[in-house]
Amino acid sequence: MMTMMTMTKMKYIFWIAAVLVGYSYLAYPAWLWLRSWWSPRPVRRGFVESPAAPTVSAVMVVRNEESVIARKLDNLLTLDYPQGKLDAMAPRPFSPVMPAIPGFVPL
Repeated sequence: MMTMMTMTKMKYIFWIAAVLVGYSYLAYPAWLWLRSWWSPRPVRRGFVESPAAPTVSAVMVVRNEESVIARKLDNLLTLDYPQGKLDAMAPRPFSPVMPAIPGFVPL
């Protein structure tokens, strides 16, 4: 049998959980909207050249994607990112069907 003390604790736990869910779905989005309305920040478009730009490595694990990998590598290498800061890596071609990709050295 549940005692009155146990029921009171369960009610507190229920209401704390209900408030947290309400905050997550209602109060926090409303707070973000109000904050963005009070102090808007402009969106920076494009890439800003910076010597502190991180090096990004795109590792592609593919299998039987000979028709797509050349286009994807070409797309990665034409991105607007500082020269020498972007590495595109793909496995060596295991099948003779996979065509050689010009300007790219496989792993």
